[in-house]
Amino acid sequence: MMIDKIIDGVYLTGASAVLTAEGREKLKQLEITHVLTVSAMPINEESRMKDVDYDYVYALDSPCQDLLESGAIEKAVAFIDKAVKGGGRIIVHCEVGMSRSVTMVAAYLMKRFQWDEAKGVTQIQLHRPIAFPNEGFLAQLRIYRKLRYRITHESLASSIDYRNWCIESGNVPDCGSDPRASLFVRKLESGDKKEGEEERGNKFRCGKCREALFFAKHLMKHKRIRGVAEGDVAPECAFGYLVEPLSWMDVNAYEGKVCCPKCGDKLGNYCWGGKMCKGEIGFHCGQQVQPWVHLHKNKVDEVRSISIAIPVQSQTSLNVT
Repeated sequence: MMIDKIIDGVYLTGASAVLTAEGREKLKQLEITHVLTVSAMPINEESRMKDVDYDYVYALDSPCQDLLESGAIEKAVAFIDKAVKGGGRIIVHCEVGMSRSVTMVAAYLMKRFQWDEAKGVTQIQLHRPIAFPNEGFLAQLRIYRKLRYRITHESLASSIDYRNWCIESGNVPDCGSDPRASLFVRKLESGDKKEGEEERGNKFRCGKCREALFFAKHLMKHKRIRGVAEGDVAPECAFGYLVEPLSWMDVNAYEGKVCCPKCGDKLGNYCWGGKMCKGEIGFHCGQQVQPWVHLHKNKVDEVRSISIAIPVQSQTSLNVT
């Protein structure tokens, strides 16, 4: 078994070091005070050592395992930080000590030293060459860094990178009543006073009552995957308006209609499970879009934003007598 010191007070290993008598003897020699298990189940009471603080984070070694929304990274980093600041020595393990446990230690190093994910993992590999988080974990460490090492419901809800990862990894809720659905539902106005027309883009209104529905920034653009010659750049699909779920929409079921919040006119439909985009007439798309929120173009009017240049007055002309 390998027990590797990563930095002062922080060690990495596999499960055998905490489950076998030989392993526990080595932990005593290293004066380990804390054990963090990153696995499908915690260490049973019979295998625990006296006067050692144990904690457990549930995680499967799967690229689709969500370590952000589940709170796994936040919990692991907090436990490691508490052990180190308390003058203790912590050993973090999963089954082999290659992916799950490495990801948690990398997150701790990233937050403590303000490193990016590459630096965090590389530092571990210098001491434990087998360290190699799966691609899904690396992607989440990248998101963790972009969130400035602080994971909250609000920060995840506003993270486009996290939303895209969820879509790519299949971590999209099955219906709008799922608590995770709130991470995908956007407000029409972001509340950011600094956001101007350029950031929001063109406005789209109900063709019947002129109620504002969404901005260009809410469009979920995608590229066609069918009818594209090998080596050519896939063009952007122009089928209808595929948008993010918005707070004014009634999307609590698995699928249903999308109606104008003011006049009630039917605008389109939604499906949390996603649909394959058919594409425009004459241009088959074939791209899977999830969640699917489609508004018909003939039901929505686009209002283009116009930037007006205002000349800057001289200081003299601003003086009021």
